[in-house]
Amino acid sequence: MNEPGGRNIRLAARAAVAALALLGAGCATSTSMEQRMLATQRLEQVWAAENRMTRAELASRIVDGTPAQAHRAAVETMGRIGLVVDDSRSQPPRVVAESTFADGGWSWNEQVRLSEEPRMRQVFVQAIGPSGARLVMAPGEEVLTVTAVTGSSTRDGTEIAVDFVSTSPNVDCVQQACVGEMAPMALRAGYYEFWRAFDEELTAIRDFDRAEAEAAARRARSQRPPRSRARPVQPQRPPRDWTPPPSGWRPPPRG
Repeated sequence: MNEPGGRNIRLAARAAVAALALLGAGCATSTSMEQRMLATQRLEQVWAAENRMTRAELASRIVDGTPAQAHRAAVETMGRIGLVVDDSRSQPPRVVAESTFADGGWSWNEQVRLSEEPRMRQVFVQAIGPSGARLVMAPGEEVLTVTAVTGSSTRDGTEIAVDFVSTSPNVDCVQQACVGEMAPMALRAGYYEFWRAFDEELTAIRDFDRAEAEAAARRARSQRPPRSRARPVQPQRPPRDWTPPPSGWRPPPRG
């Protein structure tokens, strides 16, 4: 099926699990199903390699705080980045949050698409030739799940690991050419948004706990505790607004 003007073949994307399939498989096009299969297989290989490197680089950190503080910060972070915590799956040391988005609202949002689409077409061209430049994404509904797990406390701090998974409930990979990987820039955007919010939340929690401990000590000495101050509300950044990180970005070595 062609785009208006007959120039581009639209591919349905299972968002961050990124399944690619021709919409309207009965449409006559110059790109065969075999070619599309080859293109999507090559894309999966490229994306999988990049995502392995991203996870090795960004998925876990040692942070300055107790496991309980890191867990609380992870819970607060999920809300900050526009996800809903699943209480039934979020007992310490694990926090699980998710949300559903239409039209690739996370893995193929505007910022990710602008970054990934030219590179994606290069992969297609390398796989099947010039006709690969006509392939475009047509993403559908996706369910984004983010899981954070805190480790035990050590002399260096507390380790916390985070991962992002996206599924699409309405894509039939038996009938369509599917790629089981998310766009690499979407994954990097996820880590960028999570770690920035997490560091702010953990700092606020440490400050709050320190103030509470000082107030308790003053009460023990029969001194009047200071008036508690309300914590400022931080703006929410839902996944559709997430942006890829600047080139070379890494989270601080310690949070």
